[in-house]
Amino acid sequence: MRRLSWLLYPVLTLGAAWAMVVALDRGYSTFWSVAIIQTAAVILVIALEYALPFRREWLRSHGDMRTDIAHLAITSNIVTGVRWAITVGFVALVGPTGIAIWPTSWPLWAQVVLITVIQSFFGYWVHRAHHRLPILWRLHAVHHSAPRVYWLNQARVHPFESILDGLTLLPLLFLGAPETALLVFTAFSGMHLTLQHANIDLRVGVLNWILSLSEAHRWHHSRERHEADANYGGVLIVWDIVFGTYALPSDRLPPADTGLSGASAYPTGYLGQIASPFRRQLWRIK
Repeated sequence: MRRLSWLLYPVLTLGAAWAMVVALDRGYSTFWSVAIIQTAAVILVIALEYALPFRREWLRSHGDMRTDIAHLAITSNIVTGVRWAITVGFVALVGPTGIAIWPTSWPLWAQVVLITVIQSFFGYWVHRAHHRLPILWRLHAVHHSAPRVYWLNQARVHPFESILDGLTLLPLLFLGAPETALLVFTAFSGMHLTLQHANIDLRVGVLNWILSLSEAHRWHHSRERHEADANYGGVLIVWDIVFGTYALPSDRLPPADTGLSGASAYPTGYLGQIASPFRRQLWRIK
């Protein structure tokens, strides 16, 4: 089982990317390709959480599953779907203008690597701003309200934050990144983010200095803000290393008790969490 924990990340992420390449090469529907690949990824991750859990107590519901399913159904599917439609439309609009400077002659894998580096850079600063600016923290607190770290709470995101996160794609659109490369990145990063939050005893060793995965990301969900204000990377952790926000203590395990410190009045239901950024009295709580 220990050997399996080292193989999981490359097999699953590269497998998702490969599946997208095959689907696009065969002319399958983009919508159904993304939907099928993501569904297969989720089924695999759920099975692995039970087969190789990091914390067994995170396998049981903490009264959070109904809320997380609502976030998945509404924010992850509807909001993200609309955001992606706008993105693809922008690519189609900007592409023919001749201003694109994207290296389309590069192999597809190299273009996906470049997309990952650029998107992770802007994603790092957007995520860091969500922690440093009180008005943005009100949105991001929805994600940090999760009482455990498991595959489904990666979907616990306020719709307005999801829209802001979409801004990290704008530099790629202006550079002219092609739709195929963006879709392969979507498959890869979707699998990555699911594994990042998964309750799986996943080991990546030296890759913890390159990739933002569960070993480091669990610290980001600590109730202690000095621990949570670190490891902002989405796919890559290198920008945290460069800008001094990387944290991976080796002397202890990440905390089992996650969530918002001192926020006992924070809503646990979906509609309450959507409304929470606009409830002034809620933010008097430290």
